[in-house]
Amino acid sequence: SISVCPSSFTCKLNCHLGYRTDSNGCLLCECQSCPPMEQCNKNCPSGYLKDLFGCNICECSDQCPPFSCGLLCPADVGFAKSADDCPLCQCATAKSKPTEYTTSCQSDVHCPPGFRCLNDARNVPMCQAGIIYMIQSL
Repeated sequence: SISVCPSSFTCKLNCHLGYRTDSNGCLLCECQSCPPMEQCNKNCPSGYLKDLFGCNICECSDQCPPFSCGLLCPADVGFAKSADDCPLCQCATAKSKPTEYTTSCQSDVHCPPGFRCLNDARNVPMCQAGIIYMIQSL
């Protein structure tokens, strides 16, 4: 068969992935780009692994992508995280801790005369008016 490609190929480009070819299969002085990922059906929230040339391969990365966010979140709350534990550009919801009351009626709370100390449903001591019976002696 007769070759339509030039017998010599000269190109000053250093192409790590090789050179592109024309419709006849002849080398062009253009670098080959990374192969398309259209055949890959994996959903990779953290992105794909890369080969030695920096091209994506059809394998999921377990590392979080570089994080950049202009949002300022309180230091004690920080950023929310995705299902794969990567930071999201939104503040985490503060975990509310139930307030623990260490006061008690016996030692810390003293009620005025006519009131008695009781703990409410949350174990918070409070003074409540008591019923005072007056016994009169005749």
